[in-house]
Amino acid sequence: MISGTFEDLAHCRLALMKAALATKFFPVAMEHDPTKPATDLIEASLSMVREASAYIGVIGRRYGHVPRCRNRNPKKLSLTELEFNEALRLNLPTILFVMGPEYPQADTHREQNPSKQRQLSAFLKRAERLFVVHRFADDEELERKAVQLLGNFARGALREELVLCVPRDATACDSFNIDLEYHLMRRLRDHGMFLRPCPTFRSLPDFRSVIRDLAQGPIPRYLFLIWPEIVSDSRSDSVLEQLEILGNAGCRIVALNEFPKPKPGARSPSPRNLFILKATSRNGVNLLCGEVAKYAKPGQVLLVHASQLYQSAKDRKLFFEQQLSSLGLISGNLDEHITLDTWDRDDAYVAVRKKIESFSASGKPWPYRVIVAANDDMALGVADALDRYQHKLENAPKTKVVGYDGLREVRHRILKKPADRFVATLDAGPMVIAEQAFDLLTNTSRRTRVVALSVDRNRLITKSLVHD
Repeated sequence: MISGTFEDLAHCRLALMKAALATKFFPVAMEHDPTKPATDLIEASLSMVREASAYIGVIGRRYGHVPRCRNRNPKKLSLTELEFNEALRLNLPTILFVMGPEYPQADTHREQNPSKQRQLSAFLKRAERLFVVHRFADDEELERKAVQLLGNFARGALREELVLCVPRDATACDSFNIDLEYHLMRRLRDHGMFLRPCPTFRSLPDFRSVIRDLAQGPIPRYLFLIWPEIVSDSRSDSVLEQLEILGNAGCRIVALNEFPKPKPGARSPSPRNLFILKATSRNGVNLLCGEVAKYAKPGQVLLVHASQLYQSAKDRKLFFEQQLSSLGLISGNLDEHITLDTWDRDDAYVAVRKKIESFSASGKPWPYRVIVAANDDMALGVADALDRYQHKLENAPKTKVVGYDGLREVRHRILKKPADRFVATLDAGPMVIAEQAFDLLTNTSRRTRVVALSVDRNRLITKSLVHD
């Protein structure tokens, strides 16, 4: 749809229509719409936006006609800005042109009304914050740029609208993040969307810098933050302030898990359009613990989990402890269980190796029939250590391993290797998170700010599936 003030931009609109036709698009514009009564002008314009596959806006030196309607235009915006807002609401691919100062135009086509001058200035600033704008000095330059940009759209290059912020840190599970990026990319590709490149981050200053740059540059339509809690602390309000800028400008943001709580009495920014997807499902943990009960009796379960530095680790540890305790599989004394500083495979390997060596040196019988790891990355480290060192334990039955996340390697070991010690995991990891995060990002009817990951029994991956 071609949008812009009518009489003063007649030549510009004509250049854009020629560019659309040259690139095999049909230009939806007011010139092609039959005259409607003034009372129906808003609906006539917005219906053209809804019919379009992309929005092309041109901003000149006039704010334009302001249709009167208390219900549909309470802020008294121009028809052009109403069309722009409708395209934004519909997530239409958008190309914006702004008339350069050197464009030859009569003074009669300059905005004379002081109130409208302020509205025009505010509209232009908002447009520049939300999108890359393309300035032109004459009609020929406008047409040439429009042909190029519409050609990009025809090849699908205009939907580079989602920014993915990924940590690269010792406390992050890189294999999990890689899987998550893979599944998210598949979702984007299936919906004709592309990823805008974004630097990874390793620390809170890095994270602040990435978010600040996003807030100061062309603002993306969508932003997905993976594990922001990893690099956040009590000073993360500065990050939330930048996210507030993004959210207020229309960017829809999903964060995987929550930010730390602010200090008592401190102001905590509350960004618009910020949604939290909590990565741990209590129901999923309960399902896994039901599988553990098939292989172990009380006192025969060892829990391997991460430190309580992050809320996601606290939630998962708490859910496992509560459910395993309710089933009588672990006692109130949790000191014997393994707590790691990270969710890392290598750390889990070392911790279980030391546990085995300790039992071997003392001569005590190995009591554990099942080791439950709070994520698949740690579970893989647990299995590696058992495979290499459990032979040192005399008369110890083969210890089973249960994970959480549904990583591809773990799924393969459960479903394709009947003799493998992996017996269960929960498909509540990268694929499910990507699916539900994408829904939160793009489903504008969703209003709940904090959403728990939704899983059911169909997400449970067990040995029994091989025989079903």
